Amino acid sequence: AGKNTATVSWGAQTLASGAELAASSASFDKTFDFASASPTLVNNSINVDDSNGGSWAFSNSGSVSYIDTFNDPEGTCTEHTNTATIRELPTKTDSVTVSDCQGSDLIVTKTAEASFDRSYQWEIEKDVDETYIELRPGDTDATFNYTVEVSHNEGTDGNWKVTGVITVENPNDWQDVTIDSLTDSIDNGGDCSIDFAATMTVEKSDSNEYPYECTYEGVPDSDAFTNTATASWDAEAYNTPNGSDDGTAEGAFDEPTTKIDECIDVSDDLYGGALGTVCVGDVDLTFNYSNDVPAPELGDCVTVNNTASFVTTDDANDTAHAGSSSESVDVCTYNAPSTIGYWKTHMHVCVAREKQATAGCSNNGPFTGQYLPQTLGNFNVNTEAKALAIFNGNKCSSLSTGSNALACLAAQLLATKLNIANSSNPSCISATVTAADAFLISKSYAGPTGSYTLTAAQRATAITLKTALDNYNNNGC
Repeated sequence: AGKNTATVSWGAQTLASGAELAASSASFDKTFDFASASPTLVNNSINVDDSNGGSWAFSNSGSVSYIDTFNDPEGTCTEHTNTATIRELPTKTDSVTVSDCQGSDLIVTKTAEASFDRSYQWEIEKDVDETYIELRPGDTDATFNYTVEVSHNEGTDGNWKVTGVITVENPNDWQDVTIDSLTDSIDNGGDCSIDFAATMTVEKSDSNEYPYECTYEGVPDSDAFTNTATASWDAEAYNTPNGSDDGTAEGAFDEPTTKIDECIDVSDDLYGGALGTVCVGDVDLTFNYSNDVPAPELGDCVTVNNTASFVTTDDANDTAHAGSSSESVDVCTYNAPSTIGYWKTHMHVCVAREKQATAGCSNNGPFTGQYLPQTLGNFNVNTEAKALAIFNGNKCSSLSTGSNALACLAAQLLATKLNIANSSNPSCISATVTAADAFLISKSYAGPTGSYTLTAAQRATAITLKTALDNYNNNGC
């Protein structure tokens, strides 16, 4: 309750009527009582609007709960701010911000490069057109023509590998992700290993690289392959849709990446050094050249040994591979052998008034007499007369009797021994000479005047020996 007073005050003034009014005031009082008054209600209820789309009416203090769903992108955090506003004046607001972080799967990619070696094996073969040349006095040299041929196999493949890098990318810009496991496999029989030098935690918005290698104990099951790397992680812990990802790469073993012993250097110690370099795929793998060997002294021989060789030139090979092939040639200087007829007509130098045809002399040698004595078995031919008698007793035209076969053998043997003494080549006939001497000794040969009996087998042996000696006296070795 209370009292309300209204007061009016005025100053001294002259009224319109002309009367003078003194300054004064006047008051009026009025009592009141709120207990008997009826209140006017203002904002006894309000409406609240929410920026997420909700609207609620409140007539008293209280609260409202609601759920809102956001379809936000993976790999990042998205902020959502919403505001609640009291609609009635004076308005009031309050806001809150939430951050929605969506996990994204790791991304696995990889490279795959196939490699293998092809190793070649080489062979070398050296040939010569003649291994023996017999020169005559006056010849200056002998020429030998050589061929050196190299060849190789189709190559042996090995050291198969598939190598590359596994890349694990973390597309999340708000969280690091730790990989629980990382494996690599290949579908054509290889065994793969990963270099885990890099940490298994992939930092946000970053990637890790893991080198790997797949090797093979034998030949791969197939040339073509698919290589797969798999990374796994805790999907629940990192709020990702999945807990693993695969990365694949395809490839094939086509051409060798390294060729071992693809080329060789060929040389020859006789030729004086390098013949040349040849490689797999070259058409011409043959070298041809000649060598002249000076004639040795009469009755002498010289042997020329030489070797053609190769060595591989590939630096990729830890140890150079080599091979060689050798040839040996002989050069001899000998007089040509002469026949019984020659030695019979060349007993000695003709002296004055001596007729060549009847006396067995000649103006040109060599002569039988200069190489006497010679032995036929145990019979000593120490005079020209004995030699001439043996030559005259040569009954090779009729070998039906043992004596004739033996006489023919003795004559051919004497001519052969004279040829050897005159520096004809003995190499091909020495064994026959030894056998003929032994046969004459077995028959107690005592010269052309003796009488000899031979069995059929012995006569055949005598004919065989004389035939070999005859061939030598006519043709040499």
